[in-house]
Amino acid sequence: MKTHCLLIISLLIFNFPGNSQEHLSVSTGLNLPVAGFNESFAKNGGAANTGYAFNIDFNSLVKPNAGIGLTVGHSINDVSFLKMEFDIERWTFDAQSGEKYQFYYAMPYFFYRIRKGKLFYDFKFKGGVINATFPKTKGLLYNGRWAIGDLNYDSDQRWTYTFIPSFTIGHESKKLVYTFDISYIDFSVAHSIKRPDVAIYTEDGVNVGSYSFPGDTRDIHYQNLTISFGAGFKF
Repeated sequence: MKTHCLLIISLLIFNFPGNSQEHLSVSTGLNLPVAGFNESFAKNGGAANTGYAFNIDFNSLVKPNAGIGLTVGHSINDVSFLKMEFDIERWTFDAQSGEKYQFYYAMPYFFYRIRKGKLFYDFKFKGGVINATFPKTKGLLYNGRWAIGDLNYDSDQRWTYTFIPSFTIGHESKKLVYTFDISYIDFSVAHSIKRPDVAIYTEDGVNVGSYSFPGDTRDIHYQNLTISFGAGFKF
């Protein structure tokens, strides 16, 4: 997917007319989970912690104050294993370790630019596809009486689409461009999560059999406020 996105950027660069003003930049920053994405599993939240984002952005003015562009990127959110604790039937799942939330995206966009000397302010309206991955998770299962066992969640990938409003403050210096960007990402994905059979043990470590839990469908509402800094070139 990364190769395809870079190819799209290259085609955009070579197909725009030479008299247009173009920016190509790379940025990185923090993902701050908000609202339901930051809530616990017990509250049907995403149990997400702060993460980071990496973006490649190309845009071109096609009018004095308006243009089009493309952002491709990769975002990650850590998982709060404490917030992943929740009840399954008469059992409690206690997450111990696992992977991270990840999503890749490609977002064409329209933007409106206000210029003040070397400073510019871009209001961007992005829309495109996202590939979101639910984190693979390992944990313990117990019922508060006598039995305890391991329960692992498999990862799950899903495609969806969304719109992202974004605001950029930039500074041009000869051929260089520096940017500060604030974006808000908001989309929902219904992840189908598999649960392998659980081996059940007593507190003394004696295996007393296994237990099969049904699969779980979790509607994860991804909501991130992303703050990033970037640098690049002006053509």
